[in-house]
Amino acid sequence: MTTIIISLRHEAKGFFECLHHSYLNAQSGYFFAKMAGGLCDLLLDPNGTYSDDAIKPYIEDMQEIATKAHEDATTTANMFRASRQGFNAVS
Repeated sequence: MTTIIISLRHEAKGFFECLHHSYLNAQSGYFFAKMAGGLCDLLLDPNGTYSDDAIKPYIEDMQEIATKAHEDATTTANMFRASRQGFNAVS
């Protein structure tokens, strides 16, 4: 019985880490969405004056954020999968 409790505590700590990473991923997604919204506003403004030279670095930053967010989301999904398998293995 004690071994099961110890195993469950270990898995619960791992699950908490999954939740923490998921929270960080949500923050990255929110930041990216704000950047995308700002870019759309800029491009849709009929009176807007912008140059390709000014927008290109902004879009490159967005690409970097999107790539990192995708990697982080994949890692977090794998963490949740491993956590679920860990809980299922406790018996």
